[in-house]
Amino acid sequence: MPPEISYSLISVEEYNQRLDRIIQIRDAERREVGDQTPGFTILEFCHLIRKPLSHLQAVAARGHLTIRQELDCLVELTDCFFQNRSQIRNEAEKARCLDFDNGVCIITGAPNPHVCHISPFEIHECACIDVTDSSDKSWNMICLSPLLYEWWTRGYFALKFHGENANDDGTSSIQLQFFWMPSYIRSGTSSDPINLEQQRDPHTRLEAFLRYPHGENSPTCRPEDTCLMCAEAKQVTTHRPVSTGSIFTVTRATADVPYFRYVISIQWDVICAASFSGRFRDPEVIRIRRDLGLEAPSGMVMRLLF
Repeated sequence: MPPEISYSLISVEEYNQRLDRIIQIRDAERREVGDQTPGFTILEFCHLIRKPLSHLQAVAARGHLTIRQELDCLVELTDCFFQNRSQIRNEAEKARCLDFDNGVCIITGAPNPHVCHISPFEIHECACIDVTDSSDKSWNMICLSPLLYEWWTRGYFALKFHGENANDDGTSSIQLQFFWMPSYIRSGTSSDPINLEQQRDPHTRLEAFLRYPHGENSPTCRPEDTCLMCAEAKQVTTHRPVSTGSIFTVTRATADVPYFRYVISIQWDVICAASFSGRFRDPEVIRIRRDLGLEAPSGMVMRLLF
């Protein structure tokens, strides 16, 4: 049985301390710019509250301009993940990734997967990200079934780096933990200003509006519904649904593990912030994705047995 997973934005032990620092940064900005500044948006807060406490303390000491530059970059990076999915250009590295992943989807074991970038090429243009345009490498690729890949770009699930073990042949076995993401159910958009004072109360903070993780079969949905919340992936060998907390193992060259871990961590942070804030459900994001041909028609049946 997979472990029970909490969808809290951050551990209870540090939540209030981080919130204190974020409020301190906001108040400093208002003193310098004026009381009319809107403060942080919901998306910006979801990025900030997951930052290490030491980072927030350093930013609070330096001033608000530093965090504004960082947040602008993170918002750009978030949209890059959901609006642009770069194509594989290095066929040799693509073949290497396929070989590492045994030619199947790493989650379901389904054959004929997409070889897709973990972080799109466009992120090297973000000043806060240490990835160059040479990221068309197997350490920035992963094999997913076509439908899981689509769900991934919609933020329905994310992968978290869980651990690594070196092998004797110059490769390492890497454990990735699978998480179905919750949905942010509330009116408005992720660009709306957030009331920081409300984030202290469990009844009014963001977690109170997280509902029905994708793929977990919400009891409010009927079997005949084509509800996106009921999106489900099943493993080929067991026909059992993939659950939050499931561990999957991939192999990469040991020398490439630091790079692989870095891009997986970027993916994890971005999808968490976007899901907790409802960014991928914003009308402007859906409109842009539709214009780019990335958004499926409404009513598409998403329940599928692999």
